[in-house]
Amino acid sequence: MDIVYKNTKAYLKGFAENQLIQYFLESYNESRPRGGEKYSGVTSPVRSSGRGGESLSVETDGDSIHLVGEGYLKYVDEGTDGNNKFPNIDALKRWITEKPVSLNNVKGRSLESKRNRLAFLIGRSISINGIAPANYITEIIERAMPEIADGIGEHLVEDVRNNLEKIMIDLGYHKKGNQYTIAIKQNGANN
Repeated sequence: MDIVYKNTKAYLKGFAENQLIQYFLESYNESRPRGGEKYSGVTSPVRSSGRGGESLSVETDGDSIHLVGEGYLKYVDEGTDGNNKFPNIDALKRWITEKPVSLNNVKGRSLESKRNRLAFLIGRSISINGIAPANYITEIIERAMPEIADGIGEHLVEDVRNNLEKIMIDLGYHKKGNQYTIAIKQNGANN
């Protein structure tokens, strides 16, 4: 059945571009427990440099609508195990540079010149200890699903109205004028 869900797709795309990205940014900027058991009591937002939030966009692929962004956002959300896989050092150096903090030692001297070493140490820690999950994407989905369920109905109804003839014919009905009839088989004969 090739029903065109034009209104439903437009609703979902608009929801993703507006509310879903907004919910993402709100959750992404909210302080939450970070660091797992090792650093219990530590809270911080997922947002650091802002690159992840700025990377968000909505893409459509046929009937699919995708919210896409920097790949690392998934790992920050779900966390990682210390699996001895070393993260991308260039990405860590960029993150250190873009992070809105000053890197100073206890005497107040800048550590910016030690960025390569710091990126290596952070990478080593991630490869050994992993990243504690922030669980912010689940929070976004739990917030959005009831709104989607409440708002999608009228768009689905409109799409069914616009495709009713196709639906009826695909179900086996025949259209004669403004009426639909179906042939009922009994004992091998059509009635």
